[in-house]
Amino acid sequence: MTEGERQLLLKQKALAEEEMKKKKEAMLIKTLTDKIEKEEESSGVNELKLIEKWRQVFRRVRAKELRSDIVVLSQTFERALDHKDTIIKCLENELNDVREHSARAHGSHLDHIDRLLELQRERLCTLEQKWNIELEELCTSFNIESTGVIVYLEDVDFATEQCHCEVDADARQEFMSARNDIINRNMEEKNALRVYFGGEAEELWQQIQEAVWTYTDSTERRYTSFQTLLAHDEGSVLEIDSQMKKIQKMQYSIMQLRTRLNSTQKQDEKEINGLLAVREEVTLCARQLNAQMNYTLSRDRCQLTVLTICSNGAAKRLKGIIEKGKKLLRITELCRKLEREDEKCMRFICNTPNTEEKSLNGSTSMERQTRELAKAILDHSGLESVWHRYNKVLLERLCLVREHAVLNQKNGELRCLLRRYLDGITVHNGTMNKCNPCSSSATPAIRHTFTTLSTCLLRMSPPVVFG
Repeated sequence: MTEGERQLLLKQKALAEEEMKKKKEAMLIKTLTDKIEKEEESSGVNELKLIEKWRQVFRRVRAKELRSDIVVLSQTFERALDHKDTIIKCLENELNDVREHSARAHGSHLDHIDRLLELQRERLCTLEQKWNIELEELCTSFNIESTGVIVYLEDVDFATEQCHCEVDADARQEFMSARNDIINRNMEEKNALRVYFGGEAEELWQQIQEAVWTYTDSTERRYTSFQTLLAHDEGSVLEIDSQMKKIQKMQYSIMQLRTRLNSTQKQDEKEINGLLAVREEVTLCARQLNAQMNYTLSRDRCQLTVLTICSNGAAKRLKGIIEKGKKLLRITELCRKLEREDEKCMRFICNTPNTEEKSLNGSTSMERQTRELAKAILDHSGLESVWHRYNKVLLERLCLVREHAVLNQKNGELRCLLRRYLDGITVHNGTMNKCNPCSSSATPAIRHTFTTLSTCLLRMSPPVVFG
């Protein structure tokens, strides 16, 4: 045998030994991988059992919390309903009290108006009675005074006439008697004187003159008494004039009192008309108040109906929200069932930015976003943790896609290397013309890749996804 053949045999033996070692290593790796897989399966089953038990515990705790929350919500809702019922009852009582108070006020107002009218009528009656009494008294006093004055004047006139007639008759009788006596005496004396003595005529003449003087003296006294009677008559006439003036003044005062009575009657009529107008205004105000009360009652009833409708709508909305919450709880339970262990252990971490970053980001985002998007973001600000988790899942998905692409690329490269390796091991006409990768002329990098190829292929396994 030549040296080349020996070297080939040695190489073949070395290769066979290496293949046996590799097969043994592969068998050991397979057994180890089987054991590891069994342990992983058992650990996964145990973990699933533990997770199910923890889930049951968490569900019980969550059910208790939800029941307590439902009890609290039902109590708060009942309290709110009781509070609203009490408010409605208080409003009804207040409305009844206001109605009673308005009715009492209206009745008392009407009673006061009737009392005022009665008092005004009584006052008018008393004034009329006083006026009639005073008028009767004035008429009686005037009649009495006028009759007294007339009687007194008639008596005075009659007395003066009688006195004048008596005095005139007496004076005339005395004058005529004295005249007749004097004439007779004169005639007798004249005759006697004529007959007897002429000397005695002078004495008789003197006597006659003395008689004339006495007559004149007596007539002067009577004339003075007559003048005094005339003066007394003139004084009585003046008294009559003064009494007539007093009577005229009384008549003028009576006219003034009548005018005052007419004016007071007119004023009373005006006051009565004003009171009637006030009464009509008060009745109109009362009617307006009743209309306002009826309007407010109707409005309050409408508001109560609207409130009942709104409360029913709110109750329906709450029922819808509760149903949505139940659906969300069911969906969350399904999501928890489908979650992985690392996702279960992961918490909702919200990286709160600083105030300056918030202000900068807020200013830039609000400048770029529209009003509708801003409102939507503000409305869904409580779902930031969910969005963070959703974004994390999307990022993990993208990372897995990239890793899958990288692994596919590595798989292609490893397949190319395997083909080269298998081509180097097998001997045929096509491979003899090509370069042997396992020869000494191969690069150390290629050898290292061939050594790590088996271990990489064994370690590569699809990720276990727990349901």
